[in-house]
Amino acid sequence: MIEASLVRLAEVLGAGLQGPTVTIRGLSTDSRVPRPGSLFVALRGPRFDGHAYAADALAAGAAGVLVEHADGLEPALVVADTREALGKVGHWWRQETDPLVVGVTGSNGKTTVKQMLVSILAGVGKTSATRGNLNNDVGVPLTLAKLSRDDQYAVIEMGANHMGEIAYLAGLARPDVALVNNANPAHLEGFGSIANIARAKGEIYEALGEDGVAVINADDPHAHVWMALAAGRTIVDFGMGGGARVRGRALSPAGHCRIELPGDTLELMLPVPGLHNLYNALAATAAAVALEIPAERIAAGLEGFEPPAGRLRPSAARCGADILDDSYNANPASLEAGARVLIAGAGEPWVALGDMAELGDDAPRLHQEAGRLLMELGVRRLYACGPLSLHAAKGFGSEARHFDNRDDLIAALEQDLTAGVSLLVKGSRSSGMDKVVERLVGDAPKAGGR
Repeated sequence: MIEASLVRLAEVLGAGLQGPTVTIRGLSTDSRVPRPGSLFVALRGPRFDGHAYAADALAAGAAGVLVEHADGLEPALVVADTREALGKVGHWWRQETDPLVVGVTGSNGKTTVKQMLVSILAGVGKTSATRGNLNNDVGVPLTLAKLSRDDQYAVIEMGANHMGEIAYLAGLARPDVALVNNANPAHLEGFGSIANIARAKGEIYEALGEDGVAVINADDPHAHVWMALAAGRTIVDFGMGGGARVRGRALSPAGHCRIELPGDTLELMLPVPGLHNLYNALAATAAAVALEIPAERIAAGLEGFEPPAGRLRPSAARCGADILDDSYNANPASLEAGARVLIAGAGEPWVALGDMAELGDDAPRLHQEAGRLLMELGVRRLYACGPLSLHAAKGFGSEARHFDNRDDLIAALEQDLTAGVSLLVKGSRSSGMDKVVERLVGDAPKAGGR
């Protein structure tokens, strides 16, 4: 965790220092969560201004504040833009600690890849990583500021919804290994096209030094774009095809797989099902190969990986139905991946779908196509909730029901669900489909198996 005097930080930032110098330990951005000894960063947003809480932060034990105007508060570092200054502090501390940094981005699966890689690396040396989804221009510098001087590895997740954002975040983190998991229709509202998404994700490769390693999904249609952006760096590619350095083969839908890497072959059981999770495992394996991690440690890390909440996590409803909780987020590609896992299972396949956000002008069409695809895959019933999901219900046909609000959806599911049904719950974060899972599962025991 960052530990520095205000005088040193003033030098790093070119900031004015008002009041006595003290040593701060850690950063904070929320005055409601007291962190004694930390530097409180007063950020601005569309509906908030952290400057209004700077005095409260000092009263709660913060050692100092980083502000755009001190208004008599001391100790204070005064800068023109606190958000920009936060990035500079995170970048500086990353250089002070200097672990081997892996940067991870992509449209789908980046958090799962991050967690798989952390599971691998933690068995080799001290490893820090992004917590939750703190992957934006605030979360990445806060993550960098939590690095310790004895960290050997750091896995930094980066997200974006517009061009240039990954370039900025990767510039802060300066990864030694950079990984793009895939490019799919997600955040189309900010990018405009899948081609733009691929180019934006590929900005991470341009942040690599000459001795950096680019990890590339050879099976993604945009691999050639990333190969060009990574020109001059070492490349470790992964895929199901014969030409990739790290290759995989699914031996069963439940997660039994074979992974071939240079000089070794692993046969293992992933704790998460589905072909898309095999791709996630291949990405994590390729990054580990780039870091020269032994094959046996890669296998142990993948088999010991614990899937994050809301990402194809199985549980049981109180009525005895199986719940496949994939409610963390959604776009058309991840919905299809989850549905294929559902169909491969034993129960009668139903889907509860909330709106998929940030798909731009194509959102109605993409929802309708998603509904049609679910029907074609063999889903028996669709329970759709939200204005965009109405289009999915239309695409699905007569066995779809649409609900304007989550409470009505839950009431219908509680009435209809029975033992022998497997329900996939999916939707963007804004649709709150995790609340559906909470209500259906209640105090029911976790489902067995995978």
